[in-house]
Amino acid sequence: MIKSILVPVAGQKNDVATLRTARELAVHFDAHLDCLYVRPDPAQLVTAGAAFPIGAGMIAGGVVDALRQEQEEKAKAARARFDDFCGLHDISICDTPPGPGRISAAWHEATGPAADLLTVWARTRDALVLGPRSPDGRLDLFSTGSILLGCGRPVFLPGPAAQMEPERSITGTIAVAWKETPEAARAVTAAMPLLMKAKKIVVISAVEAGDTAPGDPGKLVRQLGWHGFNVEGRTITPAGRSLPEAVMLDAVAAGADFMIMGCYGRSRLREFVFGGFTREVLNGAPLPIFTFH
Repeated sequence: MIKSILVPVAGQKNDVATLRTARELAVHFDAHLDCLYVRPDPAQLVTAGAAFPIGAGMIAGGVVDALRQEQEEKAKAARARFDDFCGLHDISICDTPPGPGRISAAWHEATGPAADLLTVWARTRDALVLGPRSPDGRLDLFSTGSILLGCGRPVFLPGPAAQMEPERSITGTIAVAWKETPEAARAVTAAMPLLMKAKKIVVISAVEAGDTAPGDPGKLVRQLGWHGFNVEGRTITPAGRSLPEAVMLDAVAAGADFMIMGCYGRSRLREFVFGGFTREVLNGAPLPIFTFH
């Protein structure tokens, strides 16, 4: 069951896309949204100011003051969008459960490295909405990798058109990118609360030459069938496309509202290395992604 969702906001216009995606999840579970605005550590502002060419300390100080003022404005903008969003959708702002049939939200602020704070906060929530993507359509893979591999919770990534497209139901058709690996199995287990509400589930496996674990969608279809789900399996071949592209386009063709996939990667100190499938999907998925490592 998903009852608490961490929602990072940044004081930018695309905060609305993050909030909308979180609400789309929350309405199915009467869930609570913990909205978190992260301020940079003062030391980070000093470092940023020192990076400017200076002839005197006064100039650096002026840059730091300007950066502080910018952060204050972003914090105010983020809080205003939060308040407006809650008012528009009749979301209760509270710190304790408001009772059945309602979703609720709370505002939080913290100071420090954003990736580290989001990782820690997410560990005591049921899910994290980590979006939307950067303005150029590409995620910061270092920060995303840090959070995905470290939080131990499922992460929902809005699609690139989340800011503009109308709100969608996320419990219509759900695609599962299936491969017989622990990562894929864990992702399906983490997504079970959503699968239970889906009208249809499409399990997609891709076959590629030399693939040591291509997956048999029929096995997962049978397993999910025991839960009483409406589920079908599809086996595809890349046919000149990359494996991730083939899977994503097939999910779109199936009318999927979002796709479940395992997160393939590893962490070594502060280096985060994704597998090719994960990296390509995070950078170019045409629909929302639910992932878990």
